[in-house]
Parts: sequence; structure tokens; C-alpha cells
Amino acid sequence: MYKDDGRDDSYGGSGSYRNSYDGYNDHNDNHGSGGNSGTGGSARESATVRLLSCATKRKPYARVEVTNSSSVDGRFVVTVTFRDARDLKIASKREEAAVPADGKTIVKVPVPRRAPIAKVDRCDLSPKAPPAQ
Repeated sequence: MYKDDGRDDSYGGSGSYRNSYDGYNDHNDNHGSGGNSGTGGSARESATVRLLSCATKRKPYARVEVTNSSSVDGRFVVTVTFRDARDLKIASKREEAAVPADGKTIVKVPVPRRAPIAKVDRCDLSPKAPPAQ
């Protein structure tokens, strides 16, 4: 349920990151996906996430900034989907991030071992990370 708290509702940048090594520019990318479904009785807030960089051969992980706007420390689940140049899903990976109250942290989300890192062209993530269970 939406409740207007009077604050500015800016969510920062998130969504997709394309590796630019092939010069391919797709203006019809599907940026970000899905929403956040509530869990019964949980009063904890989700964290905001922002993709800093996608995985490459030299750095086989995505870097994600996780922001906790709550007044209490929290652990959050960040999910990155790795896609190829044709926008096909190669793999998804989840990582937990411990974030201090009203703070930020950067988490590295590695490409799963069996996924072909050379084919990763872009990374997608949702703009929110739910609290860890």
C-alpha cells in the first residue's frame, strides 16, 4: 500500500548496464524488472540498489551499491541477472549485503562458476533489495 510521506520520491539509477566493448547500442533494452512483493508482517524496509559496473573477463563480478535508509542496520539480498548481447539470460546470482543504518556499502556479485563469462554483455537488477530472512 502506498503512503505519501511528503519526501521526494527519487530512487536513483538502477536497471541495466551494458558492456560497451562491441559498440552495440540497443535502444529497446528492458531496464530493470519486477517489483517488490511484501512479506507478511515484516516492517523492515527494502534497500535501494544501484549498478556500478557489470561483469567482464578481467573482473568476473558486478559491483552494486546498496543504500539502507532505515535507522537500523540491515542485511539485504541483491540479485543480479547476467545477460548476453541478444538479451538472453545467462545466469542470476544473489548475494547478501550488510549495510549500516542510514549507510551504503558496495557488494560484488560474481558470475556463477558454470556461466560463460565471455558472453556476459549486460547486467540487470531491481531497484530494491529486500531484507534477508
